[in-house]
Amino acid sequence: VTPTAQAASSSVDQAVDAMLAGKATATPQRKSATATPRVTPRGTPSGKPAKDPYIMKNVKVYDFGNLVFQGDIDLKPTLARIAKGIEDPHPNDGAVFTNRERRLPRQPDRNYYHEYVLRTKGIRGVGPQRVILGNSGEIFYTPDHYATFVRVK
Repeated sequence: VTPTAQAASSSVDQAVDAMLAGKATATPQRKSATATPRVTPRGTPSGKPAKDPYIMKNVKVYDFGNLVFQGDIDLKPTLARIAKGIEDPHPNDGAVFTNRERRLPRQPDRNYYHEYVLRTKGIRGVGPQRVILGNSGEIFYTPDHYATFVRVK
């Protein structure tokens, strides 16, 4: 690893750590979205523990029924973007995630969860991947536009 790569990795880790510690937050101000996921325990989509909880191992990403990506997904760049307050141009990036289907843990505050876009390599549009953040620091990942969820933190 080059010193430049180490510094970049370190700054991403620091931004993610700051966000998770509540020192940096994004202020979502967008309309709500819907959900239909099921939650898998922390780790990979199979529920197996990952060495780095922010790297989803061997994920299969389907978009409109087609396999569009298979491999590891690193959530840190998206979490760092969110921590820095940088919005993805997609209209639902930062939107309230209402959890209408009650697949995530229920919360009394309708505005408790927010969704963020995680772009999928190799496809033109926004893709099906999302990161959902809870107001108490929870992080959920969905590779398939809310059909399933993995609890990251």
